[in-house]
Amino acid sequence: GCQRPIPRALSETLATLVTAISWFFDSLQAARRRKHMLMDTIHAIFTAVDFKDPITGGHSNRVSDICKEIIDALQLDTAQAEDIYLGALIHDIGKIGIPDAILNKPGRLTDGEFEKIRSHPEIGREIMAKVALPRETIDALYHHHERYDGSGYPQGLKGEEISLAGRIVAVADVFDALSAERPYRGPMPVEKVCEFIEERMGSEFDPRIAQVLLRLKTPGGPMGELMIAPAPPQPTAEETASA
Repeated sequence: GCQRPIPRALSETLATLVTAISWFFDSLQAARRRKHMLMDTIHAIFTAVDFKDPITGGHSNRVSDICKEIIDALQLDTAQAEDIYLGALIHDIGKIGIPDAILNKPGRLTDGEFEKIRSHPEIGREIMAKVALPRETIDALYHHHERYDGSGYPQGLKGEEISLAGRIVAVADVFDALSAERPYRGPMPVEKVCEFIEERMGSEFDPRIAQVLLRLKTPGGPMGELMIAPAPPQPTAEETASA
């Protein structure tokens, strides 16, 4: 049978629609390329930040990787996941404002030096204040030293007053700080790090977030038993606070 001709107006509308769809996908691909370039640039910048503090070199990338594991397990939506991941990557940007002599000091910090270390979340927020970052990205860098029981800093927030981003980065930050090698000690065994975190669920860490990390990191599988190993030297307050 014969085909009915497409009306001119409809043909023009379809042509416009096809052109718009093509433009949209071209723009989307370009945006994705720009996004990848931006993330590569951010990774490079924070590699430089980590070089400023050779004791914790690579910390920012490792913390963001741990956070991604937690985020994936929580099945957060893509936009929220990306905002928190970026916040994890930049969580220690405030250390740029801490003197090298304090960051790299091999011995025990004085009270005054410890207070300067504790100021890095506020310094980080000030540094990033002029950048149009998502709220959860800023929350990650500002809240990652808050504690679930309200004993943290800089604001002394408690429970769910602490942003989800801050609660996720907090447990990832301490996990890496304890499991990474330092000049004055070897890495704490993963089993002992898991025990350390488990003991502080509900006090230092959000129990739900901590449990997700434990299921990811406990030897023997997602619900495996925590293994007992000879106790290494206990981490000091400075180790966990300056992570």
